[in-house]
Amino acid sequence: MPTDTSIFITTAGTAMGMSFAIEAIKKSSWFPWITMETHKLNRLLGVIVAGASTFAIHIAWDDSVSVDNVAGVLSISIPTFPVFIHEVWNWFVQWAFQQYSYKVAIKE
Repeated sequence: MPTDTSIFITTAGTAMGMSFAIEAIKKSSWFPWITMETHKLNRLLGVIVAGASTFAIHIAWDDSVSVDNVAGVLSISIPTFPVFIHEVWNWFVQWAFQQYSYKVAIKE
């Protein structure tokens, strides 16, 4: 079972990494619709990234399995509803850490 310290370190580290990733996306020419000036879109992107890094939705591709003459199997595992409800709070916490990381390490 993870300790409170390891959970904090993981949350803070992920938030910092995602903040730098979002900043790189804003400066990249690959996503011209996401810039420093698109504040509402940037906020939405932050919420989506926080959710993606919080929820235990795992996607895996196994090309060694063949089903109905299709080479490969895509597996998606989604948490149960009680776990999902608990993760909503964790999503908020992750987003708050991302916002804090951005304001402290990048914006200032």
